Amino acid sequence: MSEKNCFLCGRQESITCPFCGLVAFCGDKHLNVHRPGGYCFPFTVSSEEGRGRFLVATRDIKPDELILADNPIVQTPYTKSKAQCLQCYKKVTGKYKCRICGFPMCGAQCANGELHKIECRVFEKADFEAEIDDLEEEDDHYAAIMPIRCLYLKHNDPEMWERFTGFLGHCQEQKSFYPDLFDYHQEHSVEFLRDTCELSDEYTEDEIHQVISIMYINSVNMEMAPGYGLGTAFYPTFANLNHSCICNTKSVKLPNNQLEVRALAHIKQGEEISTQYVTADKPTRIRRPMLYKKWFFWCECIRCGDRSECGSYLGGLMCPMKRCGGTVLPDNPLARESDYSCLSCNHRLEFKQAEMILSKAEKDIRTPNNKYNLIEHMENFLYMQSKLLHPFNYIMVTVKLKLGCMYGNCPPYSAETLPRPLMERKLQVCLDVMDALDHIDPGYSKWRGKMETELSMARLIITKHTMARPPASYYEKALVEKQFIKMYQKMYGSVLFT
Repeated sequence: MSEKNCFLCGRQESITCPFCGLVAFCGDKHLNVHRPGGYCFPFTVSSEEGRGRFLVATRDIKPDELILADNPIVQTPYTKSKAQCLQCYKKVTGKYKCRICGFPMCGAQCANGELHKIECRVFEKADFEAEIDDLEEEDDHYAAIMPIRCLYLKHNDPEMWERFTGFLGHCQEQKSFYPDLFDYHQEHSVEFLRDTCELSDEYTEDEIHQVISIMYINSVNMEMAPGYGLGTAFYPTFANLNHSCICNTKSVKLPNNQLEVRALAHIKQGEEISTQYVTADKPTRIRRPMLYKKWFFWCECIRCGDRSECGSYLGGLMCPMKRCGGTVLPDNPLARESDYSCLSCNHRLEFKQAEMILSKAEKDIRTPNNKYNLIEHMENFLYMQSKLLHPFNYIMVTVKLKLGCMYGNCPPYSAETLPRPLMERKLQVCLDVMDALDHIDPGYSKWRGKMETELSMARLIITKHTMARPPASYYEKALVEKQFIKMYQKMYGSVLFT
């Protein structure tokens, strides 16, 4: 894209930004996307045949630097939803219903809210009133809300409608992969809007299916507090971010539903800016089918093509040959049924053998032995599987993460009574998790926040144990006290941070 093409829509004869000089824009609306609040965002939208649109850095970006901030243009419950307020998404009691459309709401204030007015006017015009009896079951009345709120853009915000419909919905693929869901939408979304709401002259069947598909592919789950239902939102700029299993950004949703994207690492000018659609703690054999099932593409990023998954070994096994102890990895991680081989002795495992080992391990951890409590079961599992699974295998890491959180936090392993060897064990499993996931999920995340807190707690208590022992000298006493203060400060800081 030349500098005279709009950074967002590609329109020619655009105006170069007078502040940064790095991009051009076609009008005030797109200038506001590039420079809200006096700060020029360092990205431009590019495109390639077969890949669609993606974001590229217009200059070098420092770690933690803000890349973009975006607000949703559509907020809606899912098409399959239980009863919830259509304005604030809080779960409802059924005591109050909208006097116009009959949907259960929190109260009069939410019933008159701007979001709910979008569908309420449609229902009022069609003289439709919802009857929702069971508040604990999914109700098909909610299937109409998402398409109504999307189609609202067509007549009320044409510029956003153009941006929204510019994204792929993979409608035919969704119809083929999820025929039951497609039929559900046909009956409760498409036919309801066109027949019951008498909108057949305004919207075609394909148009209604398409907006639902765009939302299912490109929207983001909304963060909801306990006591609230489920919702999803479409962010028109963020939706241009493509996936990489080793991404260079982190996304943060703010309480006002604004979404911020910040750099995880140094991003060079001209480098693609990427995000992560699925959590990083899954191995390639699970992650790639998940991506295809939801977004209809087979990822071929650096991590997916690397046998060791960038040194994380989340899919690794242990070599069964005596006196080897090498790591066994898939020969071709991009092949769905790849055989495995040892990095040390080249011993080979057929795909079915490797799958059997992993499937049995997954089954074993889910079926605890009644002779053991939960922590004993997990420790016994780690011991038994240590000859079969790599220490950083995703199953082992998941178990270690749980152990790290349970030691010191649940009876009979509470912090006050936990002996020092078990507290040191807590420290060990937390460090193992950090070592494994650091390779593929740098920067702050929920799992890291948990591990940092648990590590600080373990180190603090171990230091307390050391202080309880009489010191050999004043010098040793001073060192121990200094260590205790450091551990206390670190734990206090991590608790605040998380």
